Amino acid sequence: MTDNARSAAANLVLAAHERTKHMPDRYAPGPDALDWATRPDPFRRYEGAPIGNLDRVDDAPEPTYDSLFAGERHGAPGPSRALVSRLLRDSLAISAWKRVSSGDTWAVRVNPSSGNLHPTEAYLLAGPIEGLSDSPALWHYRPLDHALEQLCAAHEAWSELAADLPEGAFLVALTSIPWRTAWKYGERALRYCQLDLGHAIGALALAARATGFDLQVAGAVPSGDLAAIVFGGESPTGPDAEHADVVLVASPSPAAPLPPGWRLAPRAVESLRRTPRAGTANQLSAAHREWPLIHDAMAAWRTPGDLALDAGAPAADGHRDGPDRGLPASRLFRSRRSAAAMDGVSRMTEAAFARLLGRLRGDRWPYSVLGVAPHAALALLVHRVEGLEPGIYLLPRDGALSAELRLALDPAFHWAPASGASGKQGLMLLATGEVQAAAGAVNAGQEITSDGAFAVAMLTRFGHVVGERPWMYPRLYWECGLIGQVLYVEAEAAGLRGTGIGCYFDDLVHRLLGLRDDAWQSLYHFTVGGYLQDPRLQTLPAYGELPAPGQ
Repeated sequence: MTDNARSAAANLVLAAHERTKHMPDRYAPGPDALDWATRPDPFRRYEGAPIGNLDRVDDAPEPTYDSLFAGERHGAPGPSRALVSRLLRDSLAISAWKRVSSGDTWAVRVNPSSGNLHPTEAYLLAGPIEGLSDSPALWHYRPLDHALEQLCAAHEAWSELAADLPEGAFLVALTSIPWRTAWKYGERALRYCQLDLGHAIGALALAARATGFDLQVAGAVPSGDLAAIVFGGESPTGPDAEHADVVLVASPSPAAPLPPGWRLAPRAVESLRRTPRAGTANQLSAAHREWPLIHDAMAAWRTPGDLALDAGAPAADGHRDGPDRGLPASRLFRSRRSAAAMDGVSRMTEAAFARLLGRLRGDRWPYSVLGVAPHAALALLVHRVEGLEPGIYLLPRDGALSAELRLALDPAFHWAPASGASGKQGLMLLATGEVQAAAGAVNAGQEITSDGAFAVAMLTRFGHVVGERPWMYPRLYWECGLIGQVLYVEAEAAGLRGTGIGCYFDDLVHRLLGLRDDAWQSLYHFTVGGYLQDPRLQTLPAYGELPAPGQ
């Protein structure tokens, strides 16, 4: 990529980010009303492709969730039907169906999504899978049925790829269908699709470790190569266009980190580019509305072919942040839900909060799966955490981020180590006082952010990062989404619940914290607290005898 091309791409991405900010006097461009007749199908299917059914496995009693962070890693021998069934069931599958008294029924999934719209699709490229296939193949995951669709054989490609991979490894590619999210959110969907990808990466990383695999983003793979392995010679276009975003390498634990510049073997890419695909992708909507900014921005942040990627520092692994609570990882992953409302009274214990802080540090697993140094710090508006005064706190997550933020934030802030056990993880007190009203104000009046135990604004290095490397824009969101996934599961483990917040007033957040330019931006918000159940909702099994949505 030439300097001029990189500069033009960065200017486009930065302008798109500015345009998609919510303000108190106007929201980012979006639909004036929802056209329910054109609501996209949340499930991609390749009609006519051979089906490989997966096991509809129950919760596994082992391993426990806390053991995943304690370095208790047990390697798997390689992919099998049982292992792939467990991995996908605990990361990207349906977790339950919800039904209201009117009879309306919809699915919720293990991986969260903005508005439950699920733009993310998953593909597996693997050698023989014991109990499923004797030959290498490319598969699409079909969460509606918890099944795999075989899109093509991959004999030649896999023989090339396997030479550069650990024995027993396989690839997981994630893609986005922006229309699914733009239908509801308009142009701001360009952000939400990438947050959803970060959540999916997090869900896969947690589930992979629980099945004996380590996951790592192959960050230097050019976008063109990624599209070739997923779609072949022609990427989907039009209103239902699907974008290839990232490829992950799953290797039996303990796996050595991928070299920073690892890429797919060129002959494997060309082989898959030439190989015809089975099945026809289903049409998602009867009609569409175009949002050109989304596709322009996605084209601008494509990973270039000449990318030189710096490796992040090796992750510290094997930390016990407290006694093992005996919570089965599988059950916790599947029980995760987004709270619709908080009770306004529940408190988070100091011990649970301290454990959470330790698992948010940027130098630890699972953030190492991203393969780059951390760029996100957390501003916390604390309401109800034992041992902490209400106020504004900062968790830098990394020493370099702390030094930069000290210069960027309001110079009147205290910058005092927080008291109690929580302070051991580097939490800094910026200002004391009730911040419930501030949390609601910056989050577009959403009471859920002031009625919880605390609210979070994820601040990332921004202007200079995206200005120099436009391909970093989506990756900043992946880091935030991964942080959000840990927050979700940690909240569940503490008997609370979390909710990701994509609707907030960007520049009001920056004003609250004293940020004066775009060197730092808030890219994602979150809230954790005691939740209120909705008595109108009935919860039904994930894969029971249920009608598909709309039937």
